[in-house]
Amino acid sequence: MIGRYNEIIGAPYKIPCKVAVNSNIILATLISTLDGISIYSGDRVLLFNQSDARENGIYTLSSFGRLERASDFVYLDDAYNGVLVLINQGTYASKTFVLSTVDPITLGSTQLNFSIYSAGGSGGSGTSGSSGTSGTSGSSGSDGIANPAIIMMYTSLGILNI
Repeated sequence: MIGRYNEIIGAPYKIPCKVAVNSNIILATLISTLDGISIYSGDRVLLFNQSDARENGIYTLSSFGRLERASDFVYLDDAYNGVLVLINQGTYASKTFVLSTVDPITLGSTQLNFSIYSAGGSGGSGTSGSSGTSGTSGSSGSDGIANPAIIMMYTSLGILNI
């Protein structure tokens, strides 16, 4: 079990989404596929490029085939700068998105901006050696694919199996 709402309220790491969508979706439209992936009732979706940025956020496909705000992204305590969500499938599979909108945020009123989160950096280039000596090698950077703390949290919740 992932957890009851009262156990995850205000958590910075949201339950992963099946897909992230970089195009405008009309929320009243019946949905069956997004980003080439079949979407079923209960699947979670991150919308991050709505023409009205107030509609960006985490949604769940209802049993009626329409997107509704996810239960962990509907109250004031749920949306704040730094919220992270992992994407499982589609174009953005294995990417983590961060809510980069400045606090305070009021869902439905504040324009929400999500961007791909990168915990990694690039390594240094090292130094060249002088005559007769060899230079130092550059430091290695992280690949930026995933933050180990996020992987540990998702694994401990039984959401991600590695």
